[in-house]
Amino acid sequence: MKNIVLIGMMGSGKSSIGMELSQNQNRVFIDTDDLVERLSGHSIKDIFALYGEPRFRDLEAEVSLKISELTDHIIATGGGLMMNPKNREALGQSGVIIYLKASYETLKARIGTDDPNRPMMKQNDFEALLNQREPVYESVANYIIEVDQKSISDIVDEIIEVMDTL
Repeated sequence: MKNIVLIGMMGSGKSSIGMELSQNQNRVFIDTDDLVERLSGHSIKDIFALYGEPRFRDLEAEVSLKISELTDHIIATGGGLMMNPKNREALGQSGVIIYLKASYETLKARIGTDDPNRPMMKQNDFEALLNQREPVYESVANYIIEVDQKSISDIVDEIIEVMDTL
């Protein structure tokens, strides 16, 4: 079976939804941010501090290529991973891409804008970042699921319905 690749902004619920979906579907769950941390031996915050965003994006690309060879997994991507065309191509060939779309208001309420563990929040205006990424997410997604005011289980059910149509 193809992978289910969850994309979207930080705070959209990719990890939480991915974990519940993996349990429901008896599939292995992978979070690309976790793999980047394991590969580098550093937290994402430390990668940014020590080596900068370009090194983080290189590690992310390496992880994307490796996991694109897998099948039957649930994959939660980092918020910026799909901005790299090579990552989009690799993951698009290996799975169904589902964009978990949340409004700016929902995202801001979930994560705030000053979390020290989220380097992109410190460096950028979050709304501008959302406006930059959203068109890419929408263009690569096979399906878009609105997540505002929905429970994790409702979103998981919606993803299962989508996958049942394939």
